[in-house]
Amino acid sequence: MLPLEFARCYFDSIAASATDLVPVHLTELRADDLRTVVRLPESAARGVVPDPSSALSFLAGDLLARKLGCEGAMEAASREKPLGTCRFSMVGAGFSYVADRPTEDPESPEPLYEPLLMFGAILELHDPTVIPEQTASYKDLCWTSPEDYAEGVRTKRIESFNPKFLDHADEADSDSVTVCARGLCLQTTHKVLTDLASGPTTGGSI
Repeated sequence: MLPLEFARCYFDSIAASATDLVPVHLTELRADDLRTVVRLPESAARGVVPDPSSALSFLAGDLLARKLGCEGAMEAASREKPLGTCRFSMVGAGFSYVADRPTEDPESPEPLYEPLLMFGAILELHDPTVIPEQTASYKDLCWTSPEDYAEGVRTKRIESFNPKFLDHADEADSDSVTVCARGLCLQTTHKVLTDLASGPTTGGSI
């Protein structure tokens, strides 16, 4: 998620190369519904990772280093010997689940949502094994097939993404796992994968 002014700069810069621009008013959207408003072609400009001169490449590299345990690989990589490439694929708008507001009935809390503009990007790693199974931010990372991922988004059954999620939900606070299956982040990735399904690209999602 990006600050509004930062997101507007992104939107303005990628809209010029979009193949589809679909105007959408927030009143047309339902809760947990992501609507594609911009779609970019597979031929859209790609950037290498790392590349501090590119905003998207910088954000991708920052995520790899800070959250996905690739700080060593990022340190050794360069624009001449990159870890991979990245490009924008789509932009979506919708309302995303945030939390539950307690009501007089403890069994029926009121779900709260916020409007978001989601930017879908594709990061293609030359060597996916640079991402370890355990990091300071996450544990038991794994790759899942696009088919299992789509099933998890459709059913909101977290074991479709990673069977170990159920074990962790039993061991600790299950809400920290359940919330992740109800927002727009997963739907954004699902739409990106759906667009790729008609092309030659294959692989998994993490």
